[in-house]
Amino acid sequence: MSADSREGANEEKPYGFTAHYLIRSSPSRCWEHWTDDARLTEWLATRAAVDCRAGGDYLISSRLPLQSGRHRVEEVRENSHLSLTWFINGYPTRLNVGFESHKDGVMLSVEQLAGHDEPPGIYFGYDPGQMSFQKQSWDYAISRLRGLLEDGAAGLGVPENDVHDEINFAVEIAASPQAVFSALTDLPELRKWERMCGENGVIEKNAGGRYSFGWEAEVEGGDGPGQIEEYVEGNRLVYSWFGESPATVSWQMAGIGEGSTLLEFRHAKMPLSSYAVWEYKLGWSSSLFALKWYLERGERCGAWMGEM
Repeated sequence: MSADSREGANEEKPYGFTAHYLIRSSPSRCWEHWTDDARLTEWLATRAAVDCRAGGDYLISSRLPLQSGRHRVEEVRENSHLSLTWFINGYPTRLNVGFESHKDGVMLSVEQLAGHDEPPGIYFGYDPGQMSFQKQSWDYAISRLRGLLEDGAAGLGVPENDVHDEINFAVEIAASPQAVFSALTDLPELRKWERMCGENGVIEKNAGGRYSFGWEAEVEGGDGPGQIEEYVEGNRLVYSWFGESPATVSWQMAGIGEGSTLLEFRHAKMPLSSYAVWEYKLGWSSSLFALKWYLERGERCGAWMGEM
């Protein structure tokens, strides 16, 4: 290899991503939820033990794959910056978390960086260079943190009796069952909150009609929604899903209390690959958070993510 080519290789961008999240809270309160054992168990971990000083342990157990471990604290600037060596099945990555004051709360930044090569035996997702699986995992976790800090409840969690070939979520939404149903079946409204639905999406509002996000993979029968199997106004929507094996996606709505809805979501049967199931699970959780915040706040999908 020539000197020039070696220099070019060294300049290659390392595997990793940077994400930003605007949360209506203070840097100090957000910091507490990253560094206090009990607070961490409210949104990220099932168990946590943190020694928040350089060289200290950041030990967590989590239902999220590839998050559990005895991580190591590298740098601490209280209420401002936390840097960790974050181990993925023993492979070290760097996790940098920033807590920047913002006129609307705190701008939380999460940066995770690996080396210049994907390590063997470590799953980085469908887009390894961007560590897409880790990015999806943090999107899910930070959505729970946002719910906790802004709404007083973390919201969607992975069920303790989780089934490997199904996805089951339940979420309460402060909107009527009809409003929830309309958000799922009115195409212009769906596009406001569902990032997966493109301009070529189609919804034919009847059993036997098409339900499409406009993906090319749908045409090939590889991935995505297909045909509506049940269409019960204001109550239930079921459609088929293309994939490795025939699957269905169902949305069941029931009124609870004054003008609220319990929405039960199910996607089954899933691919056999555990990581593939988790990528769907993280994707659907993002959709459910977006649906809830759209109906309760009028918020467009992803409006709280990104630099502002």
